[in-house]
Amino acid sequence: MLAGIIFDFDGVIVDSERLHFRAFARILGRMGKTLTWEEYLSRYIGFDDRDVFREFLGRTVDAEGILEELLRRKGAEFRRMVEEEGVQPYPGAVELVREAYAKCAAALCSGALRTDVEPILESLGIAGLFAAMVTAEDVQRSKPDPESYRLVVERLRCATGSGEIRRENLVVLEDTPAGVRAAREAGLAVIAVANTHSAAELVQADAVLDSLERIGVDDLAEIAAGSDGTGNTK
Repeated sequence: MLAGIIFDFDGVIVDSERLHFRAFARILGRMGKTLTWEEYLSRYIGFDDRDVFREFLGRTVDAEGILEELLRRKGAEFRRMVEEEGVQPYPGAVELVREAYAKCAAALCSGALRTDVEPILESLGIAGLFAAMVTAEDVQRSKPDPESYRLVVERLRCATGSGEIRRENLVVLEDTPAGVRAAREAGLAVIAVANTHSAAELVQADAVLDSLERIGVDDLAEIAAGSDGTGNTK
């Protein structure tokens, strides 16, 4: 029995990864640094904003006291682009969130800042459908560390008061290798969606989908039950 679905946000619900990349690239460009899409996709995607800056500029950004200002600038840049250009949900994602809310429970586990996430959820009409949410400011270590997924399971259990909220009764939807690793190390079944990475790059997931279009709660339950735990379906 599937008791809940835990959604990643960027790359699963909304097509926003390129906006995040452009925001990072603009902030770093003003510092005389260059970040390419290929570099972002291969090395930084899946990290939260803090760890992107730490990995790119070095951990000294904390000691120098500039990290918070970089985060503020990047967040403002991202939100400006969302307001000006909009952001589109992936096919089937909003419908699946609504069905999860109605049939079991929906939770969200994102490496983005809550101030980046909440306005988009509001615009999509699904802000109130998540029983639990974890975003970047809730944890010390971002994906691929499992901290965020462990925390969202605890919050989901507390929010629902359901004894059915156990790791074996939950499934995660992710789109990056870092996210897949985080979910698996938290002891959760994870189904990857090949929106930002190819299926070949997501082989650590229990299963890989091309899209969430026409995928429902019962489909995810069947896929999770049919997984052999090695990234292949039985």
